[in-house]
Amino acid sequence: MRAQTFLARVLVQRPIAWSVVAVTLLTALFFADQAQRVEHDDDLLAFLPKTNPEIGAFYEINKRFGGLDTALIGVEAPDIFAPDFLRQLKAATDAVDQDPALAAVLSLSNVEDFEPDPAGGITSGPLIRALPHDEASREALKARVLQKDYLVGNLVSESADAVLMLATLTPDADPRLAAERIREVMQAHFTSDDGDEGGRAFASVYYGGNPFISSYIFDTTQRDMNQLTPWAVLVIVLIMLIAFRDLFGTLLALISTGIGILIAIGSMSLAGEPFNIVLGGMPVILFAVGSAYGIHILSRYYAAVRTRDVTDALVHTLVETGPAVIVAGLTTFVGLLSFVAMDIKPLRTFGVFTALGILTTLFLSLTFIPAVVVLMRFKGRQAATGRLNEVFAAVI
Repeated sequence: MRAQTFLARVLVQRPIAWSVVAVTLLTALFFADQAQRVEHDDDLLAFLPKTNPEIGAFYEINKRFGGLDTALIGVEAPDIFAPDFLRQLKAATDAVDQDPALAAVLSLSNVEDFEPDPAGGITSGPLIRALPHDEASREALKARVLQKDYLVGNLVSESADAVLMLATLTPDADPRLAAERIREVMQAHFTSDDGDEGGRAFASVYYGGNPFISSYIFDTTQRDMNQLTPWAVLVIVLIMLIAFRDLFGTLLALISTGIGILIAIGSMSLAGEPFNIVLGGMPVILFAVGSAYGIHILSRYYAAVRTRDVTDALVHTLVETGPAVIVAGLTTFVGLLSFVAMDIKPLRTFGVFTALGILTTLFLSLTFIPAVVVLMRFKGRQAATGRLNEVFAAVI
């Protein structure tokens, strides 16, 4: 207890408080810059442990044959053998094939055909050598394509109302960027519904394969988190404002938690770890859990400062409440850190850096928040009382 009291009294000295605030703010600026450099990883395969024999075989098959590196683009239209549609399909295929992130692009417009050579052997060439110019040539092309077993069910549907384009990514390609560029090209070539002035045939475009699935999951997760985070922060702010009845105390607790989040994300950049799908929920978790430590310290301080001066109230708070806050924070820290025992790398990353964020917010609640209170000589306001206070007490 004497050691705790001594450390608390050292911390509340104004020179020490100024140093704590200065170091904290400089650290926050440094990690804020690092947080902007964090790369994003939407690789769904990262959730599969490579040490598992079956998963290892799966990785080896994909490495050899590249099945998961292929983007699937389905195009549905009333008449896929109409000249306007075939013209747009060829233009879209050629445009997609220009992307350096793609190793190969295959569709009905550029697939090779093989025919017996009357002189002996086999001849090869483009399946569609020329666009049909009348109904007879259109029907002839349709009949010739639909009799090819290697095409029907692969590049063209048996009902002749849909085609499939296959785009294989290069090994070092970014799946999200490649999928986005493919989508832009397809939307540019298949956008009208009845042959507008651009001569584009109506078609419905569908996307599949690992590049599009990864992009969808990552983008959807990020969008949901972007929508959820402001609401979560708003609820926390409202609760703190109602409980503290003071804007300064609320902002101080939130700033402390925000710094903890910046340090956690910035540390990922320093460690070379990408921001994966699971980590999308880390800011909300840290706001919800990490802000509690600062709230506990400020709440006890508000009660103590009514009968003591600022310095004595802070010392009393740190000595009496500090150990309980430390135990609560370390319990959460160890629980999250236990994720390192999992064999799924994104979850290990989530556990390590969320635990780091918790530990940081815990440390700031015992150092940065008291230091700011000392410098501002802040006494707060009377906490919520009466019926509302009873409701909060019952919930807590």
